[in-house]
Amino acid sequence: MKVLICEDEVNVASFIRRGLTENGFEVDVVHDGQSCLDRFEKQDYDMLLLDVIMPGKNGHEVSEYIRKVLRSEVPIIMLTALSATEQVVKGLNTGADDYLAKPFRMEELIARMNALKRRYNMHVPSTGSLEFMHVKLDRDTGEVSLDGRPVSLTAKEYKLLEFFLQNPRVLLTRDRMLEVVWGINFDVGTNIVDVYMNYLRGKLEQFGHPRIVQTRVGLGYILKEPDEAKA
Repeated sequence: MKVLICEDEVNVASFIRRGLTENGFEVDVVHDGQSCLDRFEKQDYDMLLLDVIMPGKNGHEVSEYIRKVLRSEVPIIMLTALSATEQVVKGLNTGADDYLAKPFRMEELIARMNALKRRYNMHVPSTGSLEFMHVKLDRDTGEVSLDGRPVSLTAKEYKLLEFFLQNPRVLLTRDRMLEVVWGINFDVGTNIVDVYMNYLRGKLEQFGHPRIVQTRVGLGYILKEPDEAKA
């Protein structure tokens, strides 16, 4: 596995690099956010270990750029001394897949990396189109349209929509959505699912289209025809 470490503390970066190299990982290291993006755009990596507090662009800005601009789904683990809930929420909202607070044991980092890689490897890219009422998702091109009119989605919004289109008229719980879309199988203490559902709904309801992703209070969400669903 080829890993890019973006960590401004030289001693910490050296500790991580040594531990990963000894365990068979191929590792590159940079010490600021812009260097991370420059390296990431030039080379392919299997995983990114990203510190939050860095010179120039911070970890949240780097993660958001990778997801929204570069449209990359590379697994990202945030490494930071900031373990407060709001920091975890912000990291996940900007595209991180997991969050590890410093100081940490190398064994825990490697275990999280391997678990995250397994989750990504289980997802085999699909081909063909998915459609429901006015919504069409073309998995060959990554394009989404409403009655033929293109709609721009972020990577996470795209995954959410794909999950719904694969499971029409099926109740999807928040826990299941966290697991499939974010690769998270633990309680993160955040409303990240509801936040992204609001984003996605706003885009699907453009051009006067009706609401087709309905809320089931206390349970989750379901993709249904509006005349069959409650508000």
